[in-house]
Amino acid sequence: MLMRTTFRVACLALSFAAVATAGAAQEQAPTPITLADGVRQALDKAPAVKLALQDIAAQEGAVRQARGAFDASVVFAPGYEHREDDIANTPFLNPERVKRGFAAGLHDGFRAVADSLGQQLALGRGDLPLCPVDGSYSSYYVTLPGSVLAVPVCRPASQTQGSQSLDDPNNFNFRQALPFDPLSSFSLQAILATAFRVQVSTVSLEARERSNELLSTLQAAARSVEVKTGLIEQRLGVLPDYVYSNIASFDAQFMKPFRNGSLFQFTASFDGKGTQFRGKPIDPKFGGTDVQNNFGNRLEAAWVQPLKRGRGADFVLAAQRSAAKNLEASRFGFQQTAADQALSTADAYLALLEAEETLALFQTSLTTQRRLLDTTIRLAGAGDVAGVDVTRSRARTAAVAADLESARLAVVAARARLADTMGAPGAEALAYTTADVLPVRPEDVDVATLSREALTRRADLQALSAYRDTSRLLLTAARTDTRSRFDLRFSGGFAQRYFGPIFQSLGDENGERLTNDLYVTYYNPTGFGRALRTEWEPIALVTGTFELPFGNNQRLGKLAQAMASVRESEIRVTDLGRTIQNNVPKLAQQLDRLRNEWAQQQDVVIQYQTALDDSQRLWAAGGLTLFDTLITEQQLTSARIRLVQIKRDYSSVVARLRRESGTLVTFPSGAQAQLNLAGIVIGR
Repeated sequence: MLMRTTFRVACLALSFAAVATAGAAQEQAPTPITLADGVRQALDKAPAVKLALQDIAAQEGAVRQARGAFDASVVFAPGYEHREDDIANTPFLNPERVKRGFAAGLHDGFRAVADSLGQQLALGRGDLPLCPVDGSYSSYYVTLPGSVLAVPVCRPASQTQGSQSLDDPNNFNFRQALPFDPLSSFSLQAILATAFRVQVSTVSLEARERSNELLSTLQAAARSVEVKTGLIEQRLGVLPDYVYSNIASFDAQFMKPFRNGSLFQFTASFDGKGTQFRGKPIDPKFGGTDVQNNFGNRLEAAWVQPLKRGRGADFVLAAQRSAAKNLEASRFGFQQTAADQALSTADAYLALLEAEETLALFQTSLTTQRRLLDTTIRLAGAGDVAGVDVTRSRARTAAVAADLESARLAVVAARARLADTMGAPGAEALAYTTADVLPVRPEDVDVATLSREALTRRADLQALSAYRDTSRLLLTAARTDTRSRFDLRFSGGFAQRYFGPIFQSLGDENGERLTNDLYVTYYNPTGFGRALRTEWEPIALVTGTFELPFGNNQRLGKLAQAMASVRESEIRVTDLGRTIQNNVPKLAQQLDRLRNEWAQQQDVVIQYQTALDDSQRLWAAGGLTLFDTLITEQQLTSARIRLVQIKRDYSSVVARLRRESGTLVTFPSGAQAQLNLAGIVIGR
């Protein structure tokens, strides 16, 4: 009997020594990672954090865009305009018709006058003929060489002004031909001089000679006018159909808006304009327009001052102020996203820790069961135990092996979850293993301080508060925009205008030497230079702009939306604050419960460990069955696994409490993220 007992003790000693050796030779993963490193990598690579950073960049761009509304700007606007109009729709129609009709009328009238003067000379008459009856009863005058006075070349057919009727032959206003020749006394004077052998008078003889000379001169002048007006009529040609104008311009504007709603503008304008008839030369003598090419320069400064709607400041600054608040909200949103990502990473890391420690416990249990099975088989062969104990030991060993495989799968799933949370590629998922362990004792947490500071530290609450401020700013702007508008614009400056000379096709006509050296086209910079040498003329203008909204549905609709947005923001802020105040005490209660459960479960593990040691001694002495030993070992393994779960839950609640109170990840003064992971895990 003593020999059998000694054999049992030796087998048990070998079994538990092998268990200790297996525990020491636990498998090492290729890429150990600490919780702090995992969280930092998640803050660098996680898509949610990257998106939050891009949202900050977008809001910074929005702030810059809103600030750009007050940037000074310089605008250059060179331009060219070509326009054509039917001459019937322009002021040129009547002048051009009169010009051609007048030339034709003068040509026909002076031709008739010249013919009438020739007839008078042929008849030996010395009086002026009647002017042609052309419906207007015009008078015809010429200016003879060496004289500045106009001389009539015919006698008006009408004694009164205006048109006369030819239907009434007794109309005494119609001038009749002279009944006798005023120079017929010349023949009588010649007879008397012959009869009396004396020169009776020389006045009549001289008058006749002078009359003939005068009529001949007037006839030559009338013929000259006839020829010239005919040439003018021929050169003018037919009436043009279209008028076109070309404008070359260059405008420069400096504009500076101010944050008080005022606006300053300085404008410099330069334009050149030319007007012509389509199909006509540019010389007015050949049918072109006599409108001169003109060049204008204008320098003007203006100040726009709103006098209502808060003088424009609230409405103008609303965009920039709201953009700044949105940027502040985005930064707080990024901080909250970082805290959420850190919590997710901590949960995934703790899950991997639990899975790895559970796997290790099952490996230890399996090794123990295999050693017990081997010992039981040896004892059964020696006849010290029944064969049913071997079957029972094999069943327990198979069950633990199945649990071990499940634990391996749990480790793989936990590694994949951690890699996904960290934003790591899938190829690295199976390479991660934990470099930290669960704490050996509960972390002391100042719940009262965390609860008191939670409302001021939570980044998402600050983000919602910033969005609420944005809504209030937009509400103020919308309310201001619903009011009537009154702006005053004060402008003043100087302007110049230069009219260029008319183009002359003929360089020498009528004894006058003509040149086109000074002629400039409408786009020639020389014209603008000449305009600068002309006198500057002052300009000033005061303009008031009134806007009285009637109905005002669009702006009132925006106001209603802004008011609803403010109320929504206030509801969100209030609701989140209430949720935080409710969650912190809840998590504190969970910590107290888990702390107590941790202590109790730790005692359970100690008790089961003692029970297992006693069971081994009793089984070695034959005072206890193998079944009792297997059950005790199973209970110890379950207690240890439950203790691991409690530790993981406690660490997870600590992380959640810090996230809930805004202390898990902090960004002091815009510095890099600082992690508060103390007590959640400890280094190996």
